[in-house]
Amino acid sequence: MPQFLAYGLSFTLLVGFWQDQRRILILVRQVDEGFVRLAALGLGAVALVPFPTSMQSDYTGEPVAVALYSAVSAVIDLIHLAQFTLLRGSPRPRTRPVPRHIAWGFSAEPGSAVLVFGAAALVALHDPTAAMYTWLALIPLKTAVGRASRRRPGQGLSDR
Repeated sequence: MPQFLAYGLSFTLLVGFWQDQRRILILVRQVDEGFVRLAALGLGAVALVPFPTSMQSDYTGEPVAVALYSAVSAVIDLIHLAQFTLLRGSPRPRTRPVPRHIAWGFSAEPGSAVLVFGAAALVALHDPTAAMYTWLALIPLKTAVGRASRRRPGQGLSDR
C-alpha cells in the first residue's frame, strides 16, 4: 500500500475516532478516575497509530502489519465503547439525558467497528488481503447505524 494511501486511511480513521470521542465528551457531566484512565488509555492507543500505519505502507500484505493495524483500531473503538458504557452505567447519571435511540447509536457504532477490526485482525493472520477488504464492511455498517440512531422513536427503531 503506498504511503499516501496508508496516510489517508489512517487520517480517516483518526477523524472517526476524534468524532466518537467528541460525542462522548459532549455528554459528560461528571467524570471519575475510571473515565480519566480510559481517556488516557485511548490517547495512548491513538498515539500508536503512526506505527501500524508505517508498517502497513512498508509491508503491505504482510500478516503482522495488517493484523496490528486492525488490532490497534479495534482497541481504540473498544476504549470508546468502554467510556460510554462507564458513563451510562453508573448509579448516578454522569451524562446529560440521552434518548435511548441515540444511546443505541453511541454503543452500536464503536461496537460494530470493534467486531470488524477484531475479525480483520484474526483474518489477517491467514489472508491479509481479505482482512483489508473486511475493513470495507465498516462503510455500510456505520452508515446504517448512523441513520438508525438519527431516527426518532416510532420511525422504525424501537425505543427499548
